[in-house]
Amino acid sequence: MNARRLLHLARRLCTACAAAALALAALAPAGAADSAAKAAWSYAKAAQPYRGVTITASFLPRPGYEAAIALIPEFERLTGIRVKWESIYYEKLREALVLDFTSSAQPKFDVVLID
Repeated sequence: MNARRLLHLARRLCTACAAAALALAALAPAGAADSAAKAAWSYAKAAQPYRGVTITASFLPRPGYEAAIALIPEFERLTGIRVKWESIYYEKLREALVLDFTSSAQPKFDVVLID
């Protein structure tokens, strides 16, 4: 496996791990029994192998996506993963993504949120 492909896969894995971590954090029950588990796990520890990596995301210019964009600085602070993002109107997003995914060996976007 070449270095470009490995970096691409690492970025995708990082994205998936971050999404899973956010989902788990939202679902985690609060309580004394949970304290030990919380102390053993952290965003910083989970993201350690990806510290210093930059991922690129595409968002739609809508309130829900703008809320996600507002969380990026906290994500970067906690994980050490830099997030570059681009806001693309829905009418142009499909074309941009199809071209990106089919015309280059290294896609521009690592994270794509679309509804």
